[in-house]
Amino acid sequence: MVLRQKKSIHHAEKNAAVKVITYSKKYYIPSDLIQVLYTAELKYENEKYRIQHEFPHLKDVLKEEIRKARDEKYVFLKEELPEADYQKYRSHRRTHREKH
Repeated sequence: MVLRQKKSIHHAEKNAAVKVITYSKKYYIPSDLIQVLYTAELKYENEKYRIQHEFPHLKDVLKEEIRKARDEKYVFLKEELPEADYQKYRSHRRTHREKH
């Protein structure tokens, strides 16, 4: 299902799928955890695009609102994932974000 979303015309679905696929190629994770990660990333991406369209001219507000959305994503993941998987995913996203 996530592989199908990678080809989506919607940027939020595509970005969420790419993040999850990149992570799952590096680490073996069961399909139920892939679904949890995709759900969290998709919600974050949709919220990020909504914020970008709502506040395009207010850069400080834009950054703050996107940070809040990212924090909400990690709170959700911390509740849904086992601690070891959460830490591994958080570390992966942190290093991947720094590279780009």
